Amino acid sequence: MRNGDSEHKTPRAKALARAGRAGPRGSSSATFMRYACVCGGATVLFLSGIIAGALFFSPGVPASGPPGLVSNLPGSGGSASIRGGVTGDQLSGGPGVAQPGVSQLEEPVVIPSQKPVEPDLNTPLLKDEDRQPPSQQQPPAQQPPQQQPPAQQPPQQQQPPAQQQPPADLHPQPPTDAWASFGGTSSVLNMASGPDSSSMTLAAWVYIASAPSDMAVVASTRAGGCAGGASTNGYNFHINEWGTNNRKLRLEWTDQSAGQGCQSLATAEGAVPVGRWAHIAFAFGPDGSLGQAVGAGETAALFIDGKLVASRAGVRRTPQAGGAGVIGATTDSQFGFNGRIADVLALSMPATEVQLQHVVAAGPAARFRAVVKQADAHSRVTAAFLLFGAGSKGAAGGRDDQSAVEFEVLAGPAKLSKRAAAQAAPEGSSDPGPEPAPGLPENIPPPPPRAERVAVEPDRFDAGGNQWVTRLVKLDPSRVKGTVDDADALADGSFSDDISKEELLRSDEVGKGRAEQIKAGMQFVWGEYRSKAWGADELRPRSGTSQNNWGGMAFTMIDALDTLWVMGMYDEFNEATEYIRDHVHFGVPRTVSVFETTIRGLGGLLSAYDLSGERVYLEKAKDLGDRLAKSFATPSGVPMGQINLQSGQGHNSGWTGSASILAEVGTVQVEHRYLSHATGIPYYGRKAENAIHALRKHPQPHGLYPIYISPQTGQPTNRQITFGALGDSFYEYLVKVWVQGGSPIQGGDRVFRDMYDEAMQGLHDVLLQRSSPSRLQYVADFNGAQPVHKMDHLVCFVPGMLALGAWTAAGTGGAQHVQRDLQAAKAIAYTCYQMYARQATGIAPEYVDFREGADIVVPSRAPFYILRPEAAESLYVLHQLTGNPIYREWGWKMWQSIDRYCKTKHGYGAFPDVRDVSRPADDRMESFFLAETMKYLYMLQSPDHPISLERYVFNTEAHPMRRFDHWGTNANVQDWGFAAKAAQAASKPAPKAGLRGAGKPLPPGMAGAVPNVGSDPF
Repeated sequence: MRNGDSEHKTPRAKALARAGRAGPRGSSSATFMRYACVCGGATVLFLSGIIAGALFFSPGVPASGPPGLVSNLPGSGGSASIRGGVTGDQLSGGPGVAQPGVSQLEEPVVIPSQKPVEPDLNTPLLKDEDRQPPSQQQPPAQQPPQQQPPAQQPPQQQQPPAQQQPPADLHPQPPTDAWASFGGTSSVLNMASGPDSSSMTLAAWVYIASAPSDMAVVASTRAGGCAGGASTNGYNFHINEWGTNNRKLRLEWTDQSAGQGCQSLATAEGAVPVGRWAHIAFAFGPDGSLGQAVGAGETAALFIDGKLVASRAGVRRTPQAGGAGVIGATTDSQFGFNGRIADVLALSMPATEVQLQHVVAAGPAARFRAVVKQADAHSRVTAAFLLFGAGSKGAAGGRDDQSAVEFEVLAGPAKLSKRAAAQAAPEGSSDPGPEPAPGLPENIPPPPPRAERVAVEPDRFDAGGNQWVTRLVKLDPSRVKGTVDDADALADGSFSDDISKEELLRSDEVGKGRAEQIKAGMQFVWGEYRSKAWGADELRPRSGTSQNNWGGMAFTMIDALDTLWVMGMYDEFNEATEYIRDHVHFGVPRTVSVFETTIRGLGGLLSAYDLSGERVYLEKAKDLGDRLAKSFATPSGVPMGQINLQSGQGHNSGWTGSASILAEVGTVQVEHRYLSHATGIPYYGRKAENAIHALRKHPQPHGLYPIYISPQTGQPTNRQITFGALGDSFYEYLVKVWVQGGSPIQGGDRVFRDMYDEAMQGLHDVLLQRSSPSRLQYVADFNGAQPVHKMDHLVCFVPGMLALGAWTAAGTGGAQHVQRDLQAAKAIAYTCYQMYARQATGIAPEYVDFREGADIVVPSRAPFYILRPEAAESLYVLHQLTGNPIYREWGWKMWQSIDRYCKTKHGYGAFPDVRDVSRPADDRMESFFLAETMKYLYMLQSPDHPISLERYVFNTEAHPMRRFDHWGTNANVQDWGFAAKAAQAASKPAPKAGLRGAGKPLPPGMAGAVPNVGSDPF
């Protein structure tokens, strides 16, 4: 099914549509002592060496106030203190998002970084009596006078001795031999009693390859969100504000007593580095300005690489008393962490900068153990863990194996344990994690077995199926009103699908010869492409020249790969594989349509990998997927329509008002989810799924979404609704994601099915219309106020979609509407056929109007045909699922007309006016003619092609990809008991040597109907 072209505006004028497709398709000034500043009118003073980091305290630092992170001078009012351009924020809505009507902090005041004071390394940590309020903080009588300076002593005499300065070599030493790789919410560690108190520090090393696209949680003792209740007591220590990749380090908590919802402290954007290790920490401590007992008020602070980067006084919060904590996710698995974590340390005190810098300088595991041991000697450690990847602990401990996080408890009462199994994140909140590293992971799931042609077994008809599916779907006898010879029954979709076995076998025999003729057309056009435009995006079918209008990425070649395979043109397939392996690269400095590049390029590569198992296709697909995934970097997760494949910069077209297009937002999920499934990297699929969840946050009447969507908010920006250009494949992918399966998000696939069922009810209630006098059923547009009585050729995908939805409705809300939707599918398919049959050329126009008393009318604005596939797609789906040969008959007549009027010297060209047989074809052949139109028409006729809807789901470019529940099975064999025959066939030599497995049997366990590959990696 095709959408419109991103380069063209609506309304779809002839000249614009002939150039591509109709409508868009896809497309300090004041300084006090050492850490003083003025912030928002409040003077704030950092007391050197008192609180901010981790392990050691110097007796050389005077106790001029209670040990706290920040001591405010009179009149401070508990404001936030800032260093290095960082801010605190207080929220009452969703995590990390400023809410309307909620005041935000003033612009930060930057304080130059100062060299911290180092304490005596042999001095114990603070004792409990050192942490009393001022009224109780009296030094012992025996304390030497020099440790209690007189009140009139000049400030400079309060500085510690010179020998307490940190040595010059005290600098960050990242972990080199002990770390673990975390993969979202699937690899987390539980703390039986998460360290959480009003006086504490938690620190860890982290490494992220690139900025995550959502909250990346390092440690947490609370659930995600701000709903309130005991589950949101505690803290959440993470990178990024919710729904962004701004690389802020954030600390979030809830004050249940005041009912203030989420509160947080955050650094400036970009504070957390990518591509290197960073040591991050937070601390809670007593608020010295209040002069009350510990816990009445707190100060929160954040540190990066041992330096204080943000703090906030006057904090009130509710700890998670005795509750569990988690490393690598929120406690409810709503958000996870993708990257490496090492050297987790929790203290029962707020630490100083200097103390944290000693932790940061620890380096290898042995030194970290020594630091922990020293701190634990003073009973300050509540938890300390070394983390490891797969393998033995020690020198080879760090490994990027997200499924095998190991740990060693060094100190503290908190107990650590691995999560028994991946826990599903709540609906719509799956964290994609950081951008994956280049190249394929070392251990990827095995590819599915090669797709093999099927044998026509008559017994399958007796069992209620055919050679592709085990269960045909048919109209209930009570709805049948006639046969295919009855015009009223055809228009109403109430014609019978009851066909004898003999009729089916005769149809197969006739179809075999017709399929060979269509294959001959493919061989002809491929030969011309090979000789005149090899490696180009498109062949010009009249002039025999080439053009690179899709970035010079060999789009016709990539788009046609699976057509070659399905038709058995293996030599041509292998030759194209060699070219793509050696010559096709995607780092071009050109802006392309995300939609078109996804469905043609990414979809074509993934399908070729699925059918053949050639690893090069997965390698190329991952590279392209990495580049396309940058389009999702928007506040809502709704992707931009255009992306520069080299720079990663994205934007939307101006003619949409900078909005994203519904069909483009909703037509990337099948491809990106498959890429995640094939590579074992959840990132791509979660990105794509979250775009749909962004829309679902703004439900629309009747489940029908307008065509323009804000990438900032995910909300519609207009009211126009259509199943044609700009809207079409959004609805198609709702049911296809359901069929594809495999979502890790709670309720995941079912969310898509529920949205589909709701939209189909809206389709019936609002958009389905009847023409006069023939009562042809069609799908109207809606302009925001009333129906518009026209139907695009694009809409002819709807019959196939409705049939697929009816066939897979068992156990869903759509189960009660199977007969309704199947009958509508048959009726609309007949209307689409009439759009062809009623024209002088036998070819359908771009769209038709429906006028009272005239049925179908071809408007002068759109008499052209650009080799579209949607009608052929629906006929193919209906034939495979119902077995009715009438669809083969209609499809054959369509092919004969295309072959007669569109064929040129070098290929097949778009036809300018379907009403005029005298017109020559145009000099433009879209790659989708080879990828979709020819493939669907061939499979409609061929009785032994290898693609079963029971095993595969097609993307909107007709690229078949294995359904996740049939990843380890060959096409259409398992349910029929022909595993031995399939295994024998799959072990036959491939047609040409030199590529993956060519000329050799498939590896053991991959021939025929092999078992499914463990748990779904996606």
